[in-house]
Parts: sequence; structure tokens; C-alpha cells
Amino acid sequence: MTLSDAISAELNSGLMPKFDDAFTADELLNADLPELKWLVNELIPVGLVSLAGRPKVGKSWMALQLAGAVASGGKFFDKDIEQGDVLYLGLEDQPKRIKERAILMDLPHCPVQIEFAWNPLQGDGLNDLYLECERERYRLIIIDTLARVIPGVNLNDENPISTIVNELQAMAIKHEITVLAIH
Repeated sequence: MTLSDAISAELNSGLMPKFDDAFTADELLNADLPELKWLVNELIPVGLVSLAGRPKVGKSWMALQLAGAVASGGKFFDKDIEQGDVLYLGLEDQPKRIKERAILMDLPHCPVQIEFAWNPLQGDGLNDLYLECERERYRLIIIDTLARVIPGVNLNDENPISTIVNELQAMAIKHEITVLAIH
């Protein structure tokens, strides 16, 4: 059974919330919908989130600060963060560079699990990530960068990307975590 099949089975079993694909405006206004869950209140929701921008504008620095805030139960943009485990896939960096950044940011000693290599998501990597979520209780998974974990795929090609993105979103919702993909 593929990861997509497993998630589809959970959706159909009622274990994961399922919503109608369409509403009339009246139905939507009268619907009893669950409250949105947040990693960072009113800033970063639970689910799949993308942090995108030009190269060298500070995306990885920001992600590492978020990782530290979540892992330590600190603050991010002056908002209190509930403490939780973090998995950081630092696929563009070496340990020395992450260490130097952590020292410069005065990152607190906190349990951020940093991986510097990961199987491609279009191969075993997505299943590995799903199994990792089953083993650990992460609140946040950071993928730095999406291009590094989907090698050889044109990120502008909708077909392979949409499948992977949909599976990351389903995994994040199932586990009530935030997956932050940097691009």
C-alpha cells in the first residue's frame, strides 16, 4: 500500500476530517467548521506551509529561529509558542554552518533534530517522513529546501509536485503538525 493509499483509507474511514468540496454561500455561512489550529498564533497554521523567496534573503535563518522557538517553547515574532519537538531537514547546509548560525542567533539549547541528508520524497523519503511522524511527536518539520528533497523534478511541473505536496499536506493534517517547506 502506498502512502497515498494509506492516507486515502484514513480519510474514508472517518479518522481524518473530510469536508465537502463545494458549499453554497448559505451553507458555508451556517456550517459548523472546526477552529483553525496554529503553530504560531495567527501567523503559521498547522498543515503544509511554504516559505518562498529569492536566494540569500534569510529564509533558512528564519526557519532556524522558528525551530528554536518551537523546540524551546519560546517566542517567534513576539508570539508565545507552545513547546514541541522539531525535525529540521537542513539539506543545503553542513553541520558547521548550522552550528555557526545557532551561535550567532543565540539559539537556546533545545531538542531540534537536524538531519543533513534525506531520501528523495518521490522515492522512499515521503514514506520515511511519514514513519518518522508515527514514531515521534513533532510539532514542526522544516524542509530546507524542497528542491533538495525532490531532486531531478522540475518544481514548475504540476504533476509530480502536486502529488508530493498533497501527501505532505495530508500527513501534516493527520498528525496535527506544521510542515514548513522552503523554496
